Amino acid sequence: MRPVSWALRERRGPFRYTGALRAVTYAPGELRTPAAVVDAVEREAARVAD
Repeated sequence: MRPVSWALRERRGPFRYTGALRAVTYAPGELRTPAAVVDAVEREAARVAD
């Protein structure tokens, strides 16, 4: 069973799901925080710590 019909999505675009959910599985991928965000957070943490 495929969780998404990509052909249907490409034809109609995203639309609201109106069925009933029996189960949901969340499989997170690798977290990638942009370097600019990491730098900004570290600068702010250093500023607040002073």
